[in-house]
Amino acid sequence: MLSGKVRLAKPDPAIFNHAARALAVPNDAIWHVGDSLPTDVAGAKAAGIGAVWLNRAGPVRGPDAPTPDLEVASLDALAQQLAMQQTL
Repeated sequence: MLSGKVRLAKPDPAIFNHAARALAVPNDAIWHVGDSLPTDVAGAKAAGIGAVWLNRAGPVRGPDAPTPDLEVASLDALAQQLAMQQTL
């Protein structure tokens, strides 16, 4: 989804809500994966969507930074996490 097309952009929760409506999926059933704490994580959390921080470079999250629900170093690590949750 192109944010310019709907005139909404991250971290505005409206872009996340718009995507959820377009997919016909409730916000609490969605995980947003992104590499930016202030736009991806903060926006997803504000919309009631699960937030995964893709922290490839490994910086430490500051005390005032948004808190993701899950932090992974790679998409492979995310796939492994998801696979482990399915077996529980």
